[in-house]
Amino acid sequence: MKEDLISKTWLEVRDGDQTYFGRVEDKFTLGTARSNALILKGSKLPALLGQMSQRADKWIYRDFTNRQLTALEEGQSLKVSCLSLRILSFENFWNSNGPAIQKDFRNLLAENPLASKDWILSRLLAMRFLNTELPEEVLLCLRDLESELDLVGPIEKLLEDPEVTDILVESFQSIFVERLGELKKVNLKFSDDETYKVYIQNLLSRSKKVVDDARPFADFLLKNGERAHLVMPPVSPAQPYLSIRKASNLKWNLTDLESRGMFERSDLELIRSLLRQKLNLLISGATGSGKTTLLRALLLEIPASERLVIMEDVPELQIGRENAAYLSTRSDSQSLLPNIELRDLVRQSLRMRPDRLIVGEVRGPEALDLLLALNTGHMGSLGSLHANNARDALWRLHTLVKLSKSDFDEATVRELIHRNIHGIIHCGRDPFGKRRILEIAMVKGVEASCFLLEYLVQASPFEPKKSAESAKVSRWGLKVERAPSRL
Repeated sequence: MKEDLISKTWLEVRDGDQTYFGRVEDKFTLGTARSNALILKGSKLPALLGQMSQRADKWIYRDFTNRQLTALEEGQSLKVSCLSLRILSFENFWNSNGPAIQKDFRNLLAENPLASKDWILSRLLAMRFLNTELPEEVLLCLRDLESELDLVGPIEKLLEDPEVTDILVESFQSIFVERLGELKKVNLKFSDDETYKVYIQNLLSRSKKVVDDARPFADFLLKNGERAHLVMPPVSPAQPYLSIRKASNLKWNLTDLESRGMFERSDLELIRSLLRQKLNLLISGATGSGKTTLLRALLLEIPASERLVIMEDVPELQIGRENAAYLSTRSDSQSLLPNIELRDLVRQSLRMRPDRLIVGEVRGPEALDLLLALNTGHMGSLGSLHANNARDALWRLHTLVKLSKSDFDEATVRELIHRNIHGIIHCGRDPFGKRRILEIAMVKGVEASCFLLEYLVQASPFEPKKSAESAKVSRWGLKVERAPSRL
């Protein structure tokens, strides 16, 4: 703040339970008349109560009622009529009364969400201040608070950082970010707990989401497409937990990912070969392992002549590609409209003349609908799901199919999976946080209730990659341009 503003002097006026403030000059009058520098509130007060002037390091108060002079120092209280007056430096004034002023400002914003900024400030001026205009130093102190409540606070500063991929808020003063694969606490924070809670309510209001005791959590999108998840008490102990996953604005292709070390040059040729052969592939991995990044890159490799139908819970694969239809689910927390599930979109996609079906993330009973759709001839389809490794991806898909409450027995489900899922590309992170492809495996069949896999790439986050080079060339590499025969 500017030095000339910090050096200003302030008057605190207490009238019973009410406290008012005013910025003062070296000499000023106070009373209820509008001709005074500070206009007092109260019908029982005179139009001209008194005058205060500064002499050296003291202030002299002249009472116009009894004609008495009183000297007082900064911080010393003086009883005048029904009032208590106190001269303060700006620092002492703001330390004592700043939190109360911020609370009034925050309450006005929360109670009047559609009101203009000028109206809010005029109401605050009438409630707390004796000046005819809100002093500039107060406006400067409220600016950061206003920014936080207007959704341009610490979270928005982090969203502007291109290196930040995840933002995790545990409380108003505890914010963690993942930057370049490493999770660290940042120095940014909200002004206080109330500001953080009002910020959360503003986020929900802008996203048209409602969180209450019946459903104390919500998924929603931020202004620029970032995916946000909120958990509120009583599920969380005391504070709302806000998690934000930034959507990358960079449209990396497979060559870009290879140059950034996600896989080697030989793997690049292998992946392109699998795409050309129109194999149905699953992209698996943990949260933040690079599944969506890889899936976007794969979509960029598909010829423009092939029509894609892309289905997601959260729009993350909208890469601006032509000859593609983008479908999203709908979840209405207010129950005013019926929910639209991912399995509904899978069914609709079959009437949209797709060449390839793309499912952003398989996480529920839509797994069965997807497998049945793949069995109708939509070769080269892609999907992603969370799993620990390539083999677990198939078993998780098996479990999700069973969630659909189908009448298929275990053997039929396994057979359906192995006939319609040709390969799995599993993503993970190395000890330094770098995203890598750890496994590429082809589904060969089912034997004794187990899936048979042929690993073309098999690595560990802690060990060098081990790949079956001969298998790549002999069956799945560039020399083979057709899909494998089904077992």
